[in-house]
Parts: sequence; C-alpha cells; structure tokens
Amino acid sequence: MELEAPIPLDPVPGKRYRGVRVDMWEEALQLVVEFDGWKPHGPESWRDRAADDRLKTERLAAAGQTVIRVREDLDPVGPHDVVVGSGWSAWKVAAAVLLRVHQLGLHPLPGLASYMEHGTDTAAADVEKALLGMPYRPRRFPKAPKAAAVPRQLKATEPHADSWLTPVGPPYPNPKKRAGSLRDYQCRCMTVVTGLPQADVTRGNTKSCGCRQDASRAFPRGRADRELTQAARQWARKTGIEVRENGPLDARFLASYQLHAVGMASFLGDDNLIPEGAVRGWVDDEEIALGARGRLPRHTWLGYAASVLAQLAKAPDEDA
Repeated sequence: MELEAPIPLDPVPGKRYRGVRVDMWEEALQLVVEFDGWKPHGPESWRDRAADDRLKTERLAAAGQTVIRVREDLDPVGPHDVVVGSGWSAWKVAAAVLLRVHQLGLHPLPGLASYMEHGTDTAAADVEKALLGMPYRPRRFPKAPKAAAVPRQLKATEPHADSWLTPVGPPYPNPKKRAGSLRDYQCRCMTVVTGLPQADVTRGNTKSCGCRQDASRAFPRGRADRELTQAARQWARKTGIEVRENGPLDARFLASYQLHAVGMASFLGDDNLIPEGAVRGWVDDEEIALGARGRLPRHTWLGYAASVLAQLAKAPDEDA
C-alpha cells in the first residue's frame, strides 16, 4: 500500500484543497487505511477530531473508496473501523486490519493464518528495515493540466493630441520584458519611425521623429534689446511681478510688456502676463515646433506678441 497517498476528490464549497491525503492506500482495491491515535484524535486532545474523521470517511466512501480506520481506544466512526488498544504491537494491529480486509472480501489472503501464527518476528524485521531505510517521500497531488496559452492581444492606443506621429500598422511585442509594446509611426515630415514605445507616444513623451526639436534648436535666438529689457523690468516691478535684478529677462515678461505698452491689456491675464494657453493655441495654428517635452521656446512668446501687434497695425487700414 502507498503511504501518505494523495487522493483527488471533488472540491467542497468554501474549501480550496483538491483532495485528501490518507495514511495508506491501495489504488487497485480502492482501499484506504487510516490510523487514528488516541492522543491526536481523542476527546482530551487540543480538539476532538471525531467529526472531521467521520466527514473524511464519508467523502472517501462517496468517491468509491473502502475506508478502514484503526481507532486506538476510540469509538468507531465508520462501518468498517477496527478498534485497537494503545499497547498493541504493530503485528497485532496489522493482523486486525488484515482480518477486516478478509471479512470484507476485498482481496484473497491465503497466507493470513500463517502470518497470524508466525508474524511477530516478520513484523519486527519489517519495522526495523523501514526505520533504517531511506526516508519516505510522499507522492504529490496530481496537477490539473494547464490550458493552452492564449496569445496576448496588444491594445492599440492613439497618439497624444499634440503629436505629429500617425500609427502605421498594429502594435507588436517588445523583445525587452516588461517594456511595453512597440509600434511604427509616420511623422508629419513623412519620415517613418519604427519600434517606438507606444506608451511614450500616447503620453506625449515622443511627439515626432525629432524634427520638432531640430526646428526649435535651429531657430535664431537673436539679441535682446537692452532698452526694451530695462523698460519691461521696471514695468514688472511696478505691477508686482518678481524679476531678476540683472541679466536677460524672461520672454513672457517682454512679450507681455510689449502688449501692455500699446494698450493691449485685454490680451493679458489677471497676473498681467500673456496666458500660456493663448500662445499654445497660436503655435498650433501656425504649426510652430515646440521645445523638448512640449515647452514653449523663447521665440514663441515674442512671435505671439508680434502677431497681435501686426493685427493692431492692420486694423486702421481695414476700417478705412
């Protein structure tokens, strides 16, 4: 018989295990032998296990198993249990179990009488051999077959609203683990870029093939007008805007001062500065390249102010 054998059973509602493990099992005979010692199973132990033993017997019997419980000074809980004493030897207990197997007619035992007459020495030798042998490793529960792996469906996401990239084909797996899917894109400048991380394009971290940054760097910076800078610094201090004592002035301050100086304060916000949203809208209309991470370069602020001043200069001619 197999020792500590795992027997798969139908799961019980609320239980996570796949079956039960029994002390001894003969699969061909569908025979289970359980040993219930008085100390771990008795009523004076830390818990009475009679109800659990009875439930385990019922579940095994429902699965077609014949259960023989060896109850040591305990009342039987099943129809085929054998009650033994706490001082019984291993041979005497084995003889009682074999007698019950013979009574149930589970298997012919032609040598049972000889074993009961001369079995004491044989049982002692078997016990000594088992104790001095290799440690026994119980068989594990059989694992359920795994379902066939289903290929992962990669989700296609749209580029950022401010992106110049257009998807070319569906996304495909990234050879790097946990790095996100890749996708091919075509830039507004008709350059095809392959293998871009789709997440970066969706979040706006990558908005072009690099032409936007190149155009922003190639734009001439120009020299700042000293008189305009001094006048804008004085105006900023009067209106409560914090500026540096010396050095170049932020382009937003310069552009805001230019509009304020010609009476175009309606184009300024509550903080007396040009709203960033207005400049971004003008940049999108004019298709002007932004800086890294979508920043507004210096020339965009000054260009927006120049466009407003140009509109103001044309207004009298249109009225005329």
